[in-house]
Amino acid sequence: MPVSIPADVPPPQIVAPKPFHRTNFGVEVTSLPAGRTLREFVAVKEPWGCTLQLERKDGNAWAVLHAERLTPTATAGAWFELGSVEESADIAYRYRIPADGARPEVLSAEAVIRHRNPRDYTGLAAEAYALIQPHQPHTVIDVVEEMPQGTAGGAHALATAMLGYDLITLHSSLAEGGANRRDFRTVVLHEAAHLRQYEVYGDAAAMGDEIKGVYGNEQFLEKAANCLMERWGGLAEGNHFPYCDTPEAIAMTDALAAGRPYFRPGSPHAPTA
Repeated sequence: MPVSIPADVPPPQIVAPKPFHRTNFGVEVTSLPAGRTLREFVAVKEPWGCTLQLERKDGNAWAVLHAERLTPTATAGAWFELGSVEESADIAYRYRIPADGARPEVLSAEAVIRHRNPRDYTGLAAEAYALIQPHQPHTVIDVVEEMPQGTAGGAHALATAMLGYDLITLHSSLAEGGANRRDFRTVVLHEAAHLRQYEVYGDAAAMGDEIKGVYGNEQFLEKAANCLMERWGGLAEGNHFPYCDTPEAIAMTDALAAGRPYFRPGSPHAPTA
């Protein structure tokens, strides 16, 4: 039913700048594997009974995926789910508050999400997916000529994992005949191990505290990823990381390989009974 809005009340404002923006690691969702969806809470200031819509661009028009009538409180919002897409496609999304009486519509920034089905992979992406599929089957793989700006290792990086987003970016030099082909197996499985780290903990702080407690302050995420990568067969025969041999490192690698988080005795992050 209509809501009476006092004249001195500010117009609604969508707090989230664009659909499915996450800040745990300062990155945005840009890719999704087939069958995967995203869910987030979208905050709106001064909603006063307005309707918040999640919209998808179909051709030149915008279609409403979900609409939620918000409660008339000073700060509110709603949960929205993107919905899964099976086919490989680049799709634009946005949030919208339709015009209501004298108030104009309110739009979020648009976000383009690249839905990817592994069956469409070719070349290096297909090889990499075949390698990690037994461990991380819900992973999007991008192959690039230049690594994204801000990648750890800069221009010399061969790969990077977007923690929390099931995305690995590989440098084209890892392909057959490329300058870094010899590192293909090690690099790909190492990045998949990083995805497993975040997946099992689901929280950056807990992940960092537990892994640091096992491997120490220096390069602890890298060491843990190396141990899991080695467990998955990513090292050439005869190579080995000695720091993987401590009892706690073995216990953590066992847990990560089994898809479980490892918590040190007495850890504040351990689930309570």
